[in-house]
Amino acid sequence: MKEQKKENAASCNCTQLISYLSDAQAKAILKRLDAGKYSTYFPDRDRILERLFRASSNADFDAVYLKCTVLNDFYSTRVPSDELAKIAKQIVKNHALIDAWLSAGEDDVVKAICGFVVRNNYSFATKYANWHNHLDFPIYDSFVCELLCCLRQCAMPDLFDKKEDLKDYDRFRKVLQEVVSHFNLTFCKDPNGKDGINYKLLDKFLWALSNFVVISKPEVSFSFGDYIIKKYKNGSVRVFESGELVGNTKETLIEIAKTVNLTNKDTLNTWNTRQLGKKLLEHLESI
Repeated sequence: MKEQKKENAASCNCTQLISYLSDAQAKAILKRLDAGKYSTYFPDRDRILERLFRASSNADFDAVYLKCTVLNDFYSTRVPSDELAKIAKQIVKNHALIDAWLSAGEDDVVKAICGFVVRNNYSFATKYANWHNHLDFPIYDSFVCELLCCLRQCAMPDLFDKKEDLKDYDRFRKVLQEVVSHFNLTFCKDPNGKDGINYKLLDKFLWALSNFVVISKPEVSFSFGDYIIKKYKNGSVRVFESGELVGNTKETLIEIAKTVNLTNKDTLNTWNTRQLGKKLLEHLESI
């Protein structure tokens, strides 16, 4: 067994994690997701993206820029608007090759989109490819990365060597294939996919596990306030406006706490940001 390096990643309950890695649990979790039972997941967004990506051409700048903008907003990938425009222009310029790669499930399309701007937009590129072809392109994001780190810790020590390995798209794909095979996750298997996997179903399941089931954030190197705000970003509180935080962190957390009836206003005002964050995190994990 390889010695595992300590990484500043999420912690997890190994027993609970393994218990959820079955077809029955996966189907139940996906059913809850599609029914809108998890407060930060909105099924309508999947429907909108599905319609948008299937109906538009990669040869039309307006269509491509719209796809890039909506995808960036829905997933909070934080690609600046000027870089989105550059990416869209390059996709249009190379649309024949891009479309061929997307259709064939070639990893080159992710590498190409990553190279259209200086900024590392790896996660965005995988999402753009996935929404064009659910069967052949897995989505990389920080939540799934954290979950895979937990799987390595709990059950598959040889899954990969270090977190950075997952930034290699070919290696990332192979890691997901190994997870599906190891736990025999037949719910996401699809003979029509290049790898025999429906990566959209697998992504939704792993994302739900990392968000609502087994992952807990460590109390180091990050702000609890930032984490809670991110969790509630798509809720009823106007936390963000044009991508920018509305008000300061503590004020925002107080407004969120009021909407979930966490406690009375006077008590909220006496708590500091970390205390508010912890209380809201407890609330998130109880729903």
